[in-house]
Amino acid sequence: MVRVGWEVEAVVTEASDQTLRYAIEPGARRPLHCLAAGKVILATLPEADLHRYFAESTRTAMTEHTRVRDEELRADLARIRAEGIGMACHEATLGICGTAVPVRVDGKVVGALSVAVPEVRFDAELAARVRSALKRAAGAVG
Repeated sequence: MVRVGWEVEAVVTEASDQTLRYAIEPGARRPLHCLAAGKVILATLPEADLHRYFAESTRTAMTEHTRVRDEELRADLARIRAEGIGMACHEATLGICGTAVPVRVDGKVVGALSVAVPEVRFDAELAARVRSALKRAAGAVG
């Protein structure tokens, strides 16, 4: 995923071989505030850009779980900065949990890697495996 204005765009998508799966089509754009990848990118923005984002963006609730209020989203961003990983469950699509990490090239964030899993399969063991795989993959890029 890469940032395009106040949205993220899917650049490459790989769907699993599971019967129940979820993927965003390449070229599709979604608001930054409701996807794990978008939140990770927001969390890495300089404060001036983040201030502009909160002033300019229209944050629509995609589901009843979407965090649109400044305080909620800022709390998410602080947690992402501390942990280095973002999560968004049911925020863009009901039943889908996303996990993401920033991708850096020469120290600069150029996008995010993300895995989206149907909630019915997203247990603690899978969450840990996804986090580990994402961190390894992002480290291999930059």
